Parts: sequence; structure tokens; C-alpha cells
Amino acid sequence: MPMEFSLQNDAKSIPVKIYVRLASDPRSKRDDDDAAEMRRISFRIPDGMDALELLDHGLAIDGNQATFTIALTTYGDGETVYEVPFAPPTGDGRSKDLDGATLTSALANAQKALVAFLRDRGFEPQFA
Repeated sequence: MPMEFSLQNDAKSIPVKIYVRLASDPRSKRDDDDAAEMRRISFRIPDGMDALELLDHGLAIDGNQATFTIALTTYGDGETVYEVPFAPPTGDGRSKDLDGATLTSALANAQKALVAFLRDRGFEPQFA
């Protein structure tokens, strides 16, 4: 009987530690502290992962790290949303959190999407 291997089973040997950090935008012109809060998510790019694919999903490459920010963004048309990398673009081409207008929901959606992305490629995400 032939042996079958699954990326999901093999992924446990390839952990990827994900870091979530509070960040603030010094350019914020709003008075309340909460308006300036953002979250920065980063992880070391594991061997075998295509960094160009990460760029295609809206992440930045900083040395051997991939990073992205969940931030409140106001567009020229006045729409204010939390931008979420990995979110499918909407009809207006913007990648944004569609579940709600809170930092918590945007952060949760970005984390779930990142976990799915990493697992699909044979890595086991772990939050620090």
C-alpha cells in the first residue's frame, strides 16, 4: 500500500512564530489616542516561502521578516475602513475588513487569513 503524506501533517515540523504588536501613527491628526492605534503583524519568512508571493498579498519585506499593519484608512472619497492584507478586494479594489469597523474585527480577520495562508503552504503558525 503506498504511503500518503499531507502538508498539514508535515507542517507541524515547520513552525512560524507570528508577532502582533501595538503601533501608532505619528501622522495622525486626530486628538484621541485610540484613533492613532494600529497593530503590526510580523513573522520571519521561513525557508522555502516565496517572498514575492507575500508582496502580492500586501505584506512588506524587511530583511528576513514579513510585516503588515492593520490601520484605519480614510480614502479620498471619505470612506474610512481598516485595511486588511489578504482580504479579497471589494468592487472598488480596496482590501478592507467587511465584517465591521473595529480594530478587533479587522485584526481577527487578518490573523485568520494569515493562518490559513501559512497552513495552505505547509507551515504551522504559532502566535508569540
